[in-house]
Amino acid sequence: MIREIMGAIAKRIKNEFGCLVYSTEVARGYKLPCFFIEPIPTAERYTHNVMRKKLTVILTYMAAEQDMIASAAVYERILALFQTGIEVGSRHLHAPMIMMSMAGEDNTDMQIELIFDYYEAIPHETTADIAEEVMVNISQRSDKNGKIRYAKSTNCLSGGRC
Repeated sequence: MIREIMGAIAKRIKNEFGCLVYSTEVARGYKLPCFFIEPIPTAERYTHNVMRKKLTVILTYMAAEQDMIASAAVYERILALFQTGIEVGSRHLHAPMIMMSMAGEDNTDMQIELIFDYYEAIPHETTADIAEEVMVNISQRSDKNGKIRYAKSTNCLSGGRC
């Protein structure tokens, strides 16, 4: 999923700005203006079947000429590109936080952090038998105070556990 998210982000940036988007491994030979993109993924177990994942994407904008007003305009364009989220395959991911800061030796390179939160199912293999048919009986009765009480019984009709 990380690769798909990074690809969707890079494609939007390239279409909007018409410049190259490099991975952070490129140390020299890049053409200005350009963007560098770096993923920082984290994951935690949310439930037995679900992982909650967060992908922080750091975009570093290297301008041909350093200009704070121009950098602010680039940030506004990035904000407009991602404020409603992105489509990744059949999913729509929101970016609940988009932050800007300055980086580099002279604080002249703009960095933008896009944070995407999403959930993914944890695949499990099971060796247990699964019931094909289950019958559930629910009965209703009133107790001596007039309160309605329910009783439930479950029966497996064809193999497996209920």
